[in-house]
Amino acid sequence: MQLLTYVFGFLSVLTLVSASPFPVAETVEDYSDLPYPVSEAIFDPNGVSDVNNATIERRNKAETYCCKNIRQPWNYAWYKCGQFASIALAQTQGVVRVEAKSCARIMCWGEADIWLCNDGPHRISPNANYISSYAGDLLKDCTDVNGSGGHFTRGQKFDTDLYNVILRRGTQGCLAGLGFDCGRISHW
Repeated sequence: MQLLTYVFGFLSVLTLVSASPFPVAETVEDYSDLPYPVSEAIFDPNGVSDVNNATIERRNKAETYCCKNIRQPWNYAWYKCGQFASIALAQTQGVVRVEAKSCARIMCWGEADIWLCNDGPHRISPNANYISSYAGDLLKDCTDVNGSGGHFTRGQKFDTDLYNVILRRGTQGCLAGLGFDCGRISHW
């Protein structure tokens, strides 16, 4: 009888837990597994990029790592939230500046975050819309499907200019897409 009491107690706790199919970090600090300390991205709509998008795009894009293949503990983001974050970043004018040896969340939508990590010793200033193409590559290359047809993604794409872009589930603290059900429209 005591065993049944424990089982029913456990099940009642489970009903209180969010219906999210993946665990959610409560704060940005919960993502201490970034390669560098978190910094703030500075968007400059009039800034000049230190990356020539037209001539070096193919040369500079390097390896793509899907988290399932490298056992990164990052949580999956629903595909559509990642896609909307990528589109919003593509529509951002100007450059995004990230300090040396740091990572900055440069866009989010719903529960999807796009991070830009600077691996180099100097500040970088790539065009925001160019960086969105890295998120697009991750959506194309790192999307998985669960048993019910839900599409989700997480991964990291590197550049030979010593930076990388991460797309993964965020803290759900993003105002863009707040309350939008990305999971529902990520099933097909």
